[in-house]
Amino acid sequence: MNNTVSLPELSDINPKLITKNGKILDGFIENIKLDPKDVYMPKEEKGGNNNVTRRNLSQSHISSLQTALKDNPDWSLPLMVVKRIPGGKIVNGKTYSYQLCVGVHRNTALLKNGTNQWIYALYEFKSEKEELIFQAVENDHKPQNPIDHAGLVNFLSFMVNQGYIENTANAMQNILDDTFSYVHWQTKKKAVNAAVIRNGSYTDVILRNYTEIKDFLENGENYPPGIVKYTHGGKKDKNRNEIGWTVKEGYEDEFIFNAMKSLNSQGIPSYFLCHVNSPSNSMSLDDRREKMLQNIVELENLILKTVEYREKYNEWPWRVEAFFPQNNVKGEEERNFIHK
Repeated sequence: MNNTVSLPELSDINPKLITKNGKILDGFIENIKLDPKDVYMPKEEKGGNNNVTRRNLSQSHISSLQTALKDNPDWSLPLMVVKRIPGGKIVNGKTYSYQLCVGVHRNTALLKNGTNQWIYALYEFKSEKEELIFQAVENDHKPQNPIDHAGLVNFLSFMVNQGYIENTANAMQNILDDTFSYVHWQTKKKAVNAAVIRNGSYTDVILRNYTEIKDFLENGENYPPGIVKYTHGGKKDKNRNEIGWTVKEGYEDEFIFNAMKSLNSQGIPSYFLCHVNSPSNSMSLDDRREKMLQNIVELENLILKTVEYREKYNEWPWRVEAFFPQNNVKGEEERNFIHK
Protein backbone atom coordinates (compact mmCIF):
# COMPACT_ATOMS: atom_id res chain seq x y z
CA MET A 1 0.00 0.00 0.00
CA ASN A 2 1.43 3.36 -1.06
CA ASN A 3 2.13 6.00 1.54
CA THR A 4 1.58 9.39 -0.08
CA VAL A 5 3.76 12.06 1.50
CA SER A 6 3.69 15.82 1.06
CA LEU A 7 7.03 16.88 -0.38
CA PRO A 8 8.28 20.47 -0.63
CA GLU A 9 8.79 22.08 -4.00
CA LEU A 10 12.29 21.54 -5.38
CA SER A 11 12.81 25.30 -5.48
CA ASP A 12 12.04 25.55 -1.75
CA ILE A 13 14.85 23.31 -0.50
CA ASN A 14 18.61 23.82 -0.45
CA PRO A 15 20.20 20.55 0.69
CA LYS A 16 23.92 20.41 1.33
CA LEU A 17 26.12 18.83 -1.33
CA ILE A 18 28.83 16.27 -0.66
CA THR A 19 32.19 17.90 0.06
CA LYS A 20 35.79 16.76 0.50
CA ASN A 21 38.15 18.96 2.49
CA GLY A 22 35.64 21.78 2.22
CA LYS A 23 35.32 21.54 -1.58
CA ILE A 24 32.05 20.46 -3.24
CA LEU A 25 32.56 17.31 -5.29
CA ASP A 26 31.82 17.46 -9.01
CA GLY A 27 28.91 15.72 -10.68
CA PHE A 28 25.75 17.33 -9.30
CA ILE A 29 23.06 17.95 -11.96
CA GLU A 30 19.76 18.70 -10.20
CA ASN A 31 17.32 17.55 -7.54
CA ILE A 32 14.50 15.34 -8.82
CA LYS A 33 11.41 13.59 -7.44
CA LEU A 34 11.20 9.81 -7.90
CA ASP A 35 9.24 6.85 -6.59
CA PRO A 36 11.68 4.84 -4.40
CA LYS A 37 10.40 1.67 -6.08
CA ASP A 38 11.66 3.03 -9.41
CA VAL A 39 15.22 3.43 -8.15
CA TYR A 40 17.39 0.40 -8.83
CA MET A 41 19.42 -0.71 -5.80
CA PRO A 42 22.12 -3.20 -6.89
CA LYS A 43 23.07 -5.79 -4.31
CA GLU A 44 25.52 -8.17 -5.95
CA GLU A 45 27.31 -6.43 -8.81
CA LYS A 46 30.88 -5.38 -8.16
CA GLY A 47 32.92 -2.51 -9.54
CA GLY A 48 31.29 0.90 -9.76
CA ASN A 49 27.78 -0.55 -10.07
CA ASN A 50 27.02 -0.39 -6.38
CA ASN A 51 28.24 1.23 -3.19
CA VAL A 52 31.03 -1.07 -2.05
CA THR A 53 31.31 0.81 1.23
CA ARG A 54 27.81 -0.47 2.17
CA ARG A 55 28.05 -4.25 1.96
CA ASN A 56 25.74 -4.92 4.90
CA LEU A 57 22.60 -3.21 6.14
CA SER A 58 21.88 -2.29 9.75
CA GLN A 59 18.30 -3.31 10.45
CA SER A 60 18.16 -1.22 13.62
CA HIS A 61 19.30 1.85 11.66
CA ILE A 62 16.65 1.18 9.01
CA SER A 63 13.97 0.97 11.72
CA SER A 64 15.05 4.33 13.14
CA LEU A 65 15.04 5.88 9.66
CA GLN A 66 11.54 4.58 8.99
CA THR A 67 10.28 6.79 11.81
CA ALA A 68 12.51 9.78 11.01
CA LEU A 69 11.59 9.87 7.31
CA LYS A 70 7.86 9.60 8.04
CA ASP A 71 7.51 12.57 10.35
CA ASN A 72 9.64 15.61 9.58
CA PRO A 73 12.65 14.96 7.32
CA ASP A 74 15.40 17.57 7.33
CA TRP A 75 15.72 18.76 3.73
CA SER A 76 18.86 20.76 4.53
CA LEU A 77 20.86 17.52 4.83
CA PRO A 78 22.49 15.84 1.81
CA LEU A 79 20.00 13.88 -0.28
CA MET A 80 20.25 10.33 -1.51
CA VAL A 81 22.16 10.25 -4.78
CA VAL A 82 21.08 8.61 -8.04
CA LYS A 83 22.52 8.44 -11.54
CA ARG A 84 20.82 7.84 -14.88
CA ILE A 85 21.01 4.39 -16.45
CA PRO A 86 21.58 4.98 -20.21
CA GLY A 87 18.99 2.96 -22.11
CA GLY A 88 17.51 1.66 -18.88
CA LYS A 89 18.12 -1.61 -17.04
CA ILE A 90 15.63 -4.50 -16.97
CA VAL A 91 15.52 -6.45 -13.70
CA ASN A 92 12.86 -9.11 -13.12
CA GLY A 93 10.79 -7.65 -15.95
CA LYS A 94 10.93 -4.04 -14.68
CA THR A 95 12.86 -1.29 -16.44
CA TYR A 96 14.82 1.11 -14.25
CA SER A 97 16.02 4.49 -15.49
CA TYR A 98 17.83 5.51 -12.28
CA GLN A 99 20.27 3.72 -10.01
CA LEU A 100 20.98 4.48 -6.36
CA CYS A 101 24.58 5.52 -5.64
CA VAL A 102 24.27 6.79 -2.04
CA GLY A 103 21.56 6.19 0.57
CA VAL A 104 20.80 2.48 0.67
CA HIS A 105 19.62 2.58 4.31
CA ARG A 106 17.33 5.54 3.65
CA ASN A 107 15.87 4.11 0.45
CA THR A 108 15.27 0.75 2.13
CA ALA A 109 13.44 2.56 4.94
CA LEU A 110 11.27 4.39 2.38
CA LEU A 111 10.43 1.10 0.67
CA LYS A 112 9.44 -0.45 4.00
CA ASN A 113 7.24 2.57 4.70
CA GLY A 114 5.56 2.24 1.31
CA THR A 115 6.52 5.81 0.39
CA ASN A 116 5.65 6.53 -3.25
CA GLN A 117 7.67 9.72 -3.87
CA TRP A 118 10.90 11.26 -2.57
CA ILE A 119 13.54 13.83 -3.52
CA TYR A 120 16.93 12.64 -4.78
CA ALA A 121 20.08 14.38 -5.99
CA LEU A 122 20.89 13.47 -9.59
CA TYR A 123 24.62 13.15 -10.34
CA GLU A 124 26.66 12.34 -13.42
CA PHE A 125 30.04 10.67 -12.92
CA LYS A 126 32.86 10.78 -15.48
CA SER A 127 34.12 7.30 -14.54
CA GLU A 128 33.52 4.37 -12.24
CA LYS A 129 36.53 5.46 -10.20
CA GLU A 130 35.03 8.92 -9.68
CA GLU A 131 31.78 7.35 -8.53
CA LEU A 132 33.59 5.00 -6.16
CA ILE A 133 35.57 7.88 -4.62
CA PHE A 134 32.34 9.85 -4.28
CA GLN A 135 30.68 6.99 -2.40
CA ALA A 136 33.67 6.58 -0.11
CA VAL A 137 33.80 10.30 0.69
CA GLU A 138 30.04 10.37 1.40
CA ASN A 139 30.48 7.61 3.96
CA ASP A 140 33.56 9.21 5.52
CA HIS A 141 31.76 11.09 8.27
CA LYS A 142 31.33 10.87 11.98
CA PRO A 143 29.20 7.76 12.55
CA GLN A 144 25.53 8.43 13.03
CA ASN A 145 24.90 7.38 16.59
CA PRO A 146 21.20 7.46 17.46
CA ILE A 147 20.53 7.07 21.16
CA ASP A 148 20.76 3.40 21.98
CA HIS A 149 19.52 1.04 24.68
CA ALA A 150 22.33 1.85 27.13
CA GLY A 151 21.85 5.59 26.69
CA LEU A 152 18.14 5.30 27.36
CA VAL A 153 18.76 3.28 30.52
CA ASN A 154 21.13 5.97 31.81
CA PHE A 155 18.58 8.65 30.92
CA LEU A 156 15.81 6.85 32.83
CA SER A 157 18.03 6.19 35.84
CA PHE A 158 19.00 9.85 36.01
CA MET A 159 15.34 10.93 35.79
CA VAL A 160 14.44 8.56 38.65
CA ASN A 161 17.41 9.50 40.83
CA GLN A 162 16.70 13.22 40.41
CA GLY A 163 13.05 12.68 41.34
CA TYR A 164 11.82 13.96 37.97
CA ILE A 165 9.69 10.84 37.43
CA GLU A 166 8.30 8.11 39.66
CA ASN A 167 10.32 4.94 40.01
CA THR A 168 7.83 2.83 38.06
CA ALA A 169 7.84 1.09 34.70
CA ASN A 170 4.82 3.11 33.55
CA ALA A 171 6.47 6.44 34.34
CA MET A 172 9.61 5.35 32.48
CA GLN A 173 7.66 4.29 29.41
CA ASN A 174 5.69 7.53 29.40
CA ILE A 175 8.77 9.75 29.55
CA LEU A 176 10.40 7.83 26.68
CA ASP A 177 7.30 8.07 24.52
CA ASP A 178 6.96 11.80 25.26
CA THR A 179 10.64 12.58 24.68
CA PHE A 180 11.92 10.38 21.86
CA SER A 181 10.13 10.35 18.51
CA TYR A 182 12.77 8.53 16.46
CA VAL A 183 13.69 5.67 18.81
CA HIS A 184 12.19 2.30 17.89
CA TRP A 185 9.54 1.05 20.31
CA GLN A 186 11.44 -2.22 20.87
CA THR A 187 14.52 -0.27 21.95
CA LYS A 188 12.36 1.73 24.38
CA LYS A 189 10.80 -1.42 25.83
CA LYS A 190 14.19 -3.04 26.29
CA ALA A 191 15.50 0.09 28.01
CA VAL A 192 12.53 0.24 30.41
CA ASN A 193 13.02 -3.40 31.41
CA ALA A 194 16.71 -2.82 32.09
CA ALA A 195 16.08 0.42 34.00
CA VAL A 196 13.46 -1.31 36.16
CA ILE A 197 16.03 -3.93 37.13
CA ARG A 198 18.76 -1.35 37.78
CA ASN A 199 16.60 0.92 39.90
CA GLY A 200 14.44 -1.65 41.68
CA SER A 201 11.38 0.02 40.19
CA TYR A 202 7.83 -1.02 40.85
CA THR A 203 6.25 -3.00 38.04
CA ASP A 204 3.07 -5.08 37.93
CA VAL A 205 4.86 -7.92 36.13
CA ILE A 206 8.53 -8.74 36.66
CA LEU A 207 10.55 -9.43 33.52
CA ARG A 208 14.01 -10.85 34.17
CA ASN A 209 16.95 -10.89 31.80
CA TYR A 210 19.29 -13.87 31.66
CA THR A 211 21.52 -12.59 34.46
CA GLU A 212 18.53 -11.97 36.73
CA ILE A 213 17.14 -15.43 36.01
CA LYS A 214 20.50 -17.01 36.80
CA ASP A 215 20.76 -15.11 40.10
CA PHE A 216 17.18 -16.04 41.00
CA LEU A 217 17.78 -19.75 40.41
CA GLU A 218 20.98 -19.74 42.45
CA ASN A 219 19.34 -18.08 45.48
CA GLY A 220 18.02 -20.83 47.74
CA GLU A 221 15.59 -18.40 49.41
CA ASN A 222 13.47 -18.43 46.22
CA TYR A 223 12.56 -22.11 46.63
CA PRO A 224 9.81 -23.56 48.84
CA PRO A 225 10.83 -26.16 51.47
CA GLY A 226 11.76 -29.51 49.98
CA ILE A 227 12.52 -28.22 46.46
CA VAL A 228 16.20 -28.43 45.52
CA LYS A 229 17.71 -25.89 43.17
CA TYR A 230 17.09 -26.14 39.43
CA THR A 231 19.79 -26.04 36.78
CA HIS A 232 19.67 -24.01 33.58
CA GLY A 233 21.50 -23.43 30.32
CA GLY A 234 21.43 -27.10 29.31
CA LYS A 235 23.30 -28.33 32.40
CA LYS A 236 22.59 -31.70 33.95
CA ASP A 237 20.49 -31.67 37.12
CA LYS A 238 22.05 -34.49 39.14
CA ASN A 239 19.19 -34.51 41.66
CA ARG A 240 16.53 -35.03 38.99
CA ASN A 241 18.69 -36.79 36.36
CA GLU A 242 17.40 -34.34 33.79
CA ILE A 243 18.73 -31.39 31.84
CA GLY A 244 17.48 -27.94 32.87
CA TRP A 245 16.55 -25.11 30.50
CA THR A 246 15.03 -21.66 30.96
CA VAL A 247 12.65 -20.91 28.08
CA LYS A 248 11.31 -17.50 27.11
CA GLU A 249 7.95 -17.15 25.39
CA GLY A 250 8.45 -17.32 21.64
CA TYR A 251 11.48 -19.63 21.81
CA GLU A 252 9.66 -22.90 22.50
CA ASP A 253 10.70 -24.50 19.20
CA GLU A 254 14.37 -23.71 19.77
CA PHE A 255 14.44 -25.37 23.19
CA ILE A 256 12.39 -28.39 22.11
CA PHE A 257 15.12 -28.99 19.55
CA ASN A 258 17.81 -28.39 22.20
CA ALA A 259 16.15 -31.04 24.38
CA MET A 260 16.15 -33.46 21.45
CA LYS A 261 19.85 -32.87 20.81
CA SER A 262 20.65 -33.30 24.50
CA LEU A 263 18.69 -36.56 24.62
CA ASN A 264 20.80 -37.80 21.74
CA SER A 265 24.11 -36.71 23.26
CA GLN A 266 23.50 -37.41 26.98
CA GLY A 267 20.68 -39.95 27.00
CA ILE A 268 18.47 -38.13 29.52
CA PRO A 269 15.33 -35.96 29.16
CA SER A 270 14.94 -32.25 29.95
CA TYR A 271 12.71 -29.90 31.93
CA PHE A 272 11.75 -26.33 31.09
CA LEU A 273 11.50 -23.32 33.42
CA CYS A 274 9.32 -20.93 31.43
CA HIS A 275 8.84 -17.16 31.55
CA VAL A 276 6.49 -15.05 29.44
CA ASN A 277 6.34 -11.52 28.06
CA SER A 278 4.39 -8.61 29.49
CA PRO A 279 0.59 -8.99 29.52
CA SER A 280 -1.45 -6.84 27.15
CA ASN A 281 -5.03 -5.67 26.91
CA SER A 282 -5.90 -8.84 25.02
CA MET A 283 -3.73 -11.33 26.92
CA SER A 284 -3.31 -11.60 30.68
CA LEU A 285 -0.32 -13.18 32.38
CA ASP A 286 -2.21 -16.48 32.76
CA ASP A 287 -3.32 -16.29 29.11
CA ARG A 288 0.29 -16.04 28.03
CA ARG A 289 1.29 -18.99 30.21
CA GLU A 290 -1.54 -21.10 28.80
CA LYS A 291 -0.61 -20.10 25.25
CA MET A 292 2.99 -21.12 25.87
CA LEU A 293 1.86 -24.55 27.09
CA GLN A 294 -0.31 -24.90 23.98
CA ASN A 295 2.64 -24.02 21.76
CA ILE A 296 4.72 -26.78 23.34
CA VAL A 297 1.92 -29.32 22.83
CA GLU A 298 1.61 -28.27 19.18
CA LEU A 299 5.35 -28.75 18.70
CA GLU A 300 5.14 -32.20 20.28
CA ASN A 301 2.33 -33.12 17.85
CA LEU A 302 4.45 -31.88 14.95
CA ILE A 303 7.27 -34.17 16.02
CA LEU A 304 4.89 -37.15 16.17
CA LYS A 305 3.53 -36.41 12.69
CA THR A 306 7.07 -36.06 11.36
CA VAL A 307 8.03 -39.47 12.75
CA GLU A 308 4.86 -41.01 11.31
CA TYR A 309 5.72 -39.61 7.88
CA ARG A 310 9.27 -40.97 8.14
CA GLU A 311 8.01 -44.44 9.07
CA LYS A 312 5.37 -44.46 6.32
CA TYR A 313 7.48 -43.17 3.40
CA ASN A 314 11.00 -44.03 4.61
CA GLU A 315 12.10 -40.43 4.09
CA TRP A 316 11.95 -37.11 5.93
CA PRO A 317 9.31 -34.52 4.99
CA TRP A 318 12.00 -32.10 3.85
CA ARG A 319 15.02 -32.02 1.59
CA VAL A 320 17.76 -29.66 0.46
CA GLU A 321 16.93 -28.42 -3.04
CA ALA A 322 19.78 -25.97 -3.63
CA PHE A 323 22.05 -23.30 -2.20
CA PHE A 324 21.74 -19.61 -3.06
CA PRO A 325 24.58 -18.14 -5.12
CA GLN A 326 26.74 -16.19 -2.67
CA ASN A 327 30.31 -16.14 -3.90
CA ASN A 328 30.97 -12.68 -5.33
CA VAL A 329 34.77 -12.85 -5.59
CA LYS A 330 35.94 -11.47 -8.92
CA GLY A 331 36.40 -14.30 -11.38
CA GLU A 332 34.47 -16.72 -9.18
CA GLU A 333 31.08 -15.02 -9.22
CA GLU A 334 28.06 -17.26 -8.65
CA ARG A 335 24.87 -16.17 -10.38
CA ASN A 336 22.78 -19.36 -10.38
CA PHE A 337 21.49 -21.70 -7.70
CA ILE A 338 24.02 -24.29 -6.56
CA HIS A 339 22.81 -27.89 -6.59
CA LYS A 340 24.70 -30.43 -4.51
